[in-house]
Amino acid sequence: GFQNYRKGGLEFRMRDCVIDMSGNNLPVGYFGTTFKDDVDGIDFGNLLVKRPANAQPLFEIGELGIPKFCTPKGEIIVEDENGVKTPQNLTIWTERHPGNPNLREFESLNCDTRGMFPIAQAGNAVNAVKMRGPQRFLQFGEIGKVIPITFRVSWIRELPRIEIPVTITDSDGNKEGEFTITGEETLYFFKPSHTQVFVFSFRCPLNMTIFSDAPGQGYDCSKRLSLMGCEQDFYFTVPVEAETVSLELASDPGEKAYAAIYNEKGELVAESEYNFGIQFLEAKRPGGERKAEIWRVHVKGDEDHAVRLGAPLEPILYTDPKNILMKK
Repeated sequence: GFQNYRKGGLEFRMRDCVIDMSGNNLPVGYFGTTFKDDVDGIDFGNLLVKRPANAQPLFEIGELGIPKFCTPKGEIIVEDENGVKTPQNLTIWTERHPGNPNLREFESLNCDTRGMFPIAQAGNAVNAVKMRGPQRFLQFGEIGKVIPITFRVSWIRELPRIEIPVTITDSDGNKEGEFTITGEETLYFFKPSHTQVFVFSFRCPLNMTIFSDAPGQGYDCSKRLSLMGCEQDFYFTVPVEAETVSLELASDPGEKAYAAIYNEKGELVAESEYNFGIQFLEAKRPGGERKAEIWRVHVKGDEDHAVRLGAPLEPILYTDPKNILMKK
């Protein structure tokens, strides 16, 4: 697959190439991007692809969200098992992926937890969130109270043990402490020096799940909450002034993901395709008198996927309403 991770783009050119996929029904490849720029600069030259007549789509293109897929240059000829050659209509790719420039303004707020407190006296430790990559776990702490937090990592037996350093900071960015996760399960006893919301920052190369029964805990998704093979309900707060609820869902090429948003009444108000790439979900709130609400999003992904909430939503996702933080 071809996934652009380079800002400024890249060019992809082929010249007089033959791809022999005789007897193979899989797509030749995948295309995707993580940026807002239109997908362009693709030139197939005179590409000949040998593949069965009933094979899957020639190339799979993920959901691009904002950018459009510009028509590639060159041509592709598909030759089936009977020697029949068929030119491919590449303009169809642009028709199917016209882009949505109205979403270019999608942004997330910075995660500011100053002045936030739990809405419940006890939290819910039940958690199926499987994370991978850079993370910021949020936990409210009170001076004089010890909070046991379990970090469970899915180690691969063939790999050597990996040490995962964790840095703890408070809502003002002041360092509170640090420790290292060294095994499949690490129990850390957090002893906050003052009362505030604290951030546990780390980067995990493998699946990790965190368990805490203390109130006031969640996940910072302002830079995307990176997940791995996860199916989970997340809850989030919707402020009074929010007219629109928006969410970004991203996944790697060939690794499909799905998301569905439900309002406070439990009604489905927006859902994505089950596909890879970048998708945006948007739900308009009805007019009239609005109030602060708690909504839910159901997220499911094959492998690597990520979510983030759009402004003006607080970019924090919770595994249970009992764990929610609110500003007083």
